[in-house]
Amino acid sequence: MFKKDRARLKSEAEKQEQSYRLAAAEVDAAEQAAEAAKQSPGFSNQEPFWRAKAQEASSRRDEAYDTWRRTQARLDTAADDSDLLTNMQTYDKWLLEDAELIYKWHKEDPNKRMRPHYAAIVAAYEEVVVNGKVLAETSDLYKFFSTYVHDSLVGFATDNTRTTDPRVLYIGGDHKEKYAAVQTDKQLEVA
Repeated sequence: MFKKDRARLKSEAEKQEQSYRLAAAEVDAAEQAAEAAKQSPGFSNQEPFWRAKAQEASSRRDEAYDTWRRTQARLDTAADDSDLLTNMQTYDKWLLEDAELIYKWHKEDPNKRMRPHYAAIVAAYEEVVVNGKVLAETSDLYKFFSTYVHDSLVGFATDNTRTTDPRVLYIGGDHKEKYAAVQTDKQLEVA
């Protein structure tokens, strides 16, 4: 579906760019004719005619440019899943590399405070990679990555963050889930 939408938008944008280029050429031609009429004593009376034509063509050019750029913007931001499988393999690899690093850092100093996000990654890595168990699809971590992180990164692949970077999750309006926050022991006791 995305491929068809992108192909349609690309075709529209190309046609609109051609219309813009043609309108821009008309402006140039009318301005050159006006200058030629101005320079020629026998045709100087035609200068106002060509200036008016240049003004009309300029309006058409500006409108054509706006139409083309709007369509091009829609094309530039349209969903594209053509690289989905390649991106998925890349992000899976990065996720495992990062999880291994975080796990090793945690093992070096287990008393160091961690964000809940990283603690969940360490727990999942330990369960799946170290202990060889399968991560249940019903687990919070599996749902979190499937819903909020991995698939969205893979689908767009324009994000410069790593799969393991904490995320701000908006849960409606301006309300945020506090998942990536560091909690103190006192805050944990209150919760």
